[in-house]
Amino acid sequence: MGTSPVLRLARLLLVGAGALTLGTAAYIVAQTSSVAGAAPWLLLLAADGAAFVAAAVVLGRDATRGVELAVGAALAMGALGTVTGMGAGLLGFPAMALGALGAWAALAARAEDRRPVLYAFLVYVAIGVGLTVRTTGIALLYPWTLALIAVWPIRLLVLPTSASFLGIYVVLALGIGTLLLVLARRRAFTAELTVGLWLTLGALSILMGVAALAFFNVYAIVRSNTSARFELDGLVLLVVFAGGLLTALGVLVLRLRPGAFGAFAVGFGVVALFLTFTHAPAVTCLPNGGSTSVPLAWELRGVGAPATWTSGGAGGTVAPGSGGQTVQTGELRRGDRVATYRCEGDLLVDYREVR
Repeated sequence: MGTSPVLRLARLLLVGAGALTLGTAAYIVAQTSSVAGAAPWLLLLAADGAAFVAAAVVLGRDATRGVELAVGAALAMGALGTVTGMGAGLLGFPAMALGALGAWAALAARAEDRRPVLYAFLVYVAIGVGLTVRTTGIALLYPWTLALIAVWPIRLLVLPTSASFLGIYVVLALGIGTLLLVLARRRAFTAELTVGLWLTLGALSILMGVAALAFFNVYAIVRSNTSARFELDGLVLLVVFAGGLLTALGVLVLRLRPGAFGAFAVGFGVVALFLTFTHAPAVTCLPNGGSTSVPLAWELRGVGAPATWTSGGAGGTVAPGSGGQTVQTGELRRGDRVATYRCEGDLLVDYREVR
């Protein structure tokens, strides 16, 4: 029996999305000044590109797993493409679009009656065109704009709203959770999750959450050239704890009774840990300068408005009592939040939120 045209189209789109996703990672490696700093995102891009290719391979043999891989990879690339779009949009945006189209084609390839999928896809495209025309006008005809029509739900996340930051990570978590559904196949015999077993799993997961908190605190304290130790905010620590707890609980449940709950618990837990451990501290002091970022606590609380940074003391200024170190002071502002800092060489000696 020959391969259906819809299956061939789905495979072509998915392989194309995988190639562009891997190309996005390669482009970032070639352009970035710090491969180590971009490494977490590069690893995610590489894994997502591999998931697209795996979906194309698996789709013909196991349609359900193929669709889960395709949809999960498309969701993850929607988030990753949004994050990398400002610097690598030439490859990232088309990868997002091909991924979304490949996921729709995979759904059609699995369906016995493809008409409902086709109607849903036409409605999806019509909404995308309507939203895009309202905001772009004639720019609708540009190649990048045409690509963004296919990912209009993700595009809404890049609008300047306080929810856009967390929305990107929620989509990434949904993508990873969907990918992990491939591992959540029910076995013939699975453990009965009794109340006692749930309590045991909960206790073990709480211990892992506490362990994640402890490691995060140590990781912040040892980075004396950054403001990480000053940013141990209660909300940030809560996200770290939840990330450790959900990751552990999801892994245990997947092992004992595979299902969607375990897959998405791992997805959200891993992304919570990824968010907190990879977010750049507000201030990083270096011998010849430094770098600044928006504090994670401000992002989590949805503090809006553009961020601004001011600094002084550059160019070799030496303050009395600083041991001959170059001193740099500055201020961070976003919305109604203001923080000040003071670097002496590559050591951050003061960081405080003044309001």
